Amino acid sequence: MCWEIFLDSVADYTSRVSPQVIAQLPVPMRLMLHLTGERRLTGLLALKEFQRENHDSLPTRRRRLNHYADYPFLRRSGIPDSVLLLGPELPLRTRVDEVGWKGGTLRVAGHAYIRNLPPSRRRRDLKVAMLRGKGRRPLVVPARTVFRPEATAATGQTLHDYDWSGFEFTLDTDRLKTGGRWVDGVWKLTIGVLGSGGTLRRSRIKVGGSSLHLPALHVDEGIRIVPVVSDDHLDLRVETMAAWLTGHRQLDGAVELSGELRSEAPAEGATGTLRLLAGPSGRAGKADTGTVGFSAGAEGRTRFTALLDQDTWAADRDAEPRSVQLVLPGGRALDLAVDSRLPAVSVQYPWADAALCLSTGADGQLTVCRRATQAVADRVEWTGPDLLTIEGTYPVPGTPPMELVLRNTKQAEEYAFPVEADGQRFRAEFPPAPRPVSHGSLPLRQGQWQVLLRPVGAAGTEGFPLVRVAPQLHGAFPAEATVRGKRCTVSRRLHDQLLIETHSDQLPSEQGAYRQREWRTRRYPAARREPLREAVLYDAFSGRQFSDSPRAIHRELLRRDSTLEHLVVVRDHQVELPEGVTPVRLAGPEWYDALARCRYIVTNTHQPSWLERRPGQVIVQTWHGTPLKRIGHDLGGTQPADRQYLARLAAETPQWSFLLSPNRASTPILQQALDYRGEILESGCPRNDLLFAPPAERQQRAAEVRERLGLPEGKKVVLYAPTWRDDRSYGAGRCAFDFHIDAAKAAAELGDDHVLLVRKHPHVVDTLADHGDGFVMDVSSYPELSELFLVTDVLVSDYSSLIVDFAHTGRPMVFLTYDLAHYRDTLRGFSFDFEKYAPGPLVATSADLVAAIRDLDRVSAEYAEAYEEFRGKFCDLDDGGAAGRVVDRMLAP
Repeated sequence: MCWEIFLDSVADYTSRVSPQVIAQLPVPMRLMLHLTGERRLTGLLALKEFQRENHDSLPTRRRRLNHYADYPFLRRSGIPDSVLLLGPELPLRTRVDEVGWKGGTLRVAGHAYIRNLPPSRRRRDLKVAMLRGKGRRPLVVPARTVFRPEATAATGQTLHDYDWSGFEFTLDTDRLKTGGRWVDGVWKLTIGVLGSGGTLRRSRIKVGGSSLHLPALHVDEGIRIVPVVSDDHLDLRVETMAAWLTGHRQLDGAVELSGELRSEAPAEGATGTLRLLAGPSGRAGKADTGTVGFSAGAEGRTRFTALLDQDTWAADRDAEPRSVQLVLPGGRALDLAVDSRLPAVSVQYPWADAALCLSTGADGQLTVCRRATQAVADRVEWTGPDLLTIEGTYPVPGTPPMELVLRNTKQAEEYAFPVEADGQRFRAEFPPAPRPVSHGSLPLRQGQWQVLLRPVGAAGTEGFPLVRVAPQLHGAFPAEATVRGKRCTVSRRLHDQLLIETHSDQLPSEQGAYRQREWRTRRYPAARREPLREAVLYDAFSGRQFSDSPRAIHRELLRRDSTLEHLVVVRDHQVELPEGVTPVRLAGPEWYDALARCRYIVTNTHQPSWLERRPGQVIVQTWHGTPLKRIGHDLGGTQPADRQYLARLAAETPQWSFLLSPNRASTPILQQALDYRGEILESGCPRNDLLFAPPAERQQRAAEVRERLGLPEGKKVVLYAPTWRDDRSYGAGRCAFDFHIDAAKAAAELGDDHVLLVRKHPHVVDTLADHGDGFVMDVSSYPELSELFLVTDVLVSDYSSLIVDFAHTGRPMVFLTYDLAHYRDTLRGFSFDFEKYAPGPLVATSADLVAAIRDLDRVSAEYAEAYEEFRGKFCDLDDGGAAGRVVDRMLAP
């Protein structure tokens, strides 16, 4: 009935719209209206599903001189050509990624393609660069086609391959002369592409990032070429410098600027002013300040001297840099350039309680601003294997000990490194990689990282200077190195902010939705036709760790001297692996091969919905603990409920050979929540086997853990291990961390005889602030949770399933449930009465938590009965032999 009403309403509306208006609509909209008008519901739903998977990409076919949309579900369906005719759906997409000077030659590289008409062969699309100046004859520059798979990956679509859309061209700047001489003006860079069927498109060249700002090139006496980014497009400006800076110095309470004018000197005694422009061409504001005096110079030029003093300068503190103009006595304003033959300007003069910063702007003009003293790097280079050296000026005498911080631009993840500073300069030499002890030798997570200076022990970014790049270094970037097995690039953003980018562990030719579809639909089926390998593929938390029950099963196979090959899924190079295992990059080509060919797959997490278990293949789903909080189909009516997730789950579960149940209470919950109708092995939880090892072995492992972590002898260990929150997410599998313990107060009350270990959930990406007192330690990357349990005296958690695992130790637990009502009633809820069965006190504040830890004897006595009832309900199957039972079933004929 609802669909009937929808179809009737749309048909009625369409009948009253002019056909000329409908003809101007994009093809998907025209097609939707046509299908609705013909009441073709099946085709309409197929169109919506196609759009969901492919966004704005369209399959195309060519007939004569035109191109038409070619939806596979509509072939031979009688749709009129007028509905499917393509026009605006075939725009030219351009991007320039590399621009640089070499002598008097400009080199430009990027990509350009006609959307939805990919080049089918390397030289199918012809490309020509053009420069257009007002009143000038266009300049044509041949462009060479190059392989640039990044173009395909950046589209995010799955239909088209734009790998051969790359281009390169070089321009001899002498070609910008008019009649053999330099004439001021702007040249706009465009590129034309001749694509399939003679389709011609032309567009200005779009810039890919602020790091493409280049210094001006001095081409003749007083003449320079300035690369300018205008409306995100690249232009070249030929200009005659009317006024330029030649020097600067600080005087008492003022800064003196000196330079030259091309014009003759004004009348004796005449003065001018400096004009500070906010925003492009001063659109965000103008302010005149200072006094400018003039005197005669050589060769008909005029010298000028300008004073900026603290009393008359009108710029606000912390303002963005403002470009400077020289205003002559008659009111004429001249842009004040920095002579490109001289070293670029980058200086900070003490100025009241801040600093006056002079710098060469992106367009070669002088910029000034008054703001907090900045850290300006004048040396940034790779100085050894994995070592980056950053040196520069930070003229703030009497500053406290500082550290250099790398902070992820999209999440609260950061790492700090030592800095040498003397009140004028700073220096740091470090591997740009995580530093906590439990990270071992892992590289940084993929992403972009700001660089800032901060007092040791401080937190956050507010009020601390970002490290900026001195203008003379701008041409040295990007600078790339390999750090702990991953590509790492030093570059700039927003013109002069230092940026470190760690790249994907996949090659450019392996990235993007298009490549994933190719491997999923071609490589994976082809690999399934190959013989099975006698190998086990382990996947723990989608490649975020090699831990949990999959690792326990791996240990059991090693104990049995199995001859099987062992492969481990690794995400973004973020897992340290033991000897004897082979890493398999998540979503890499080898991952598709391993899923298709490994005889055994052991996983504690979801697998792709397209995975199809083949004859002779065994897929073991260990899950990841007792489902205390609601999961899967039990989430109906809650915030995380997701139809698409449930559809993928319905496709995935039939592929499991068997599912482990950690305890008998979990068996019916897992069956219902996962809608699973296959075999369930009530084996217990393999990750807990270590907790049942002989006492001598457990004591030895505990001593090894304490030594590895550097735990102080004699101090009790508090382990804080909360779960993640669905409503505190940066994106899929990337959650924020809310540390609800007042570390300073806890350290004051507990620090003498306790240490606090923090174990974040694998979904959490934020880092824990370094409190610098040795009381708090982040152990999130420690590979084995059961080993941490061996040294833990009291567990602090919330709604995490690991409370069941820890219950095997018999040691006390406290629950920091600051959001209990929200979590229970809105966010997820529980699969049992958590408040009734919790084996320890539920506390809402950090103060109450500390009080409970200080009085554990009372807490243990008060909750002894509840603790035993909890163990009886959830700890009935574990006995140290769970991994053995799983391997027996896995290897059974």
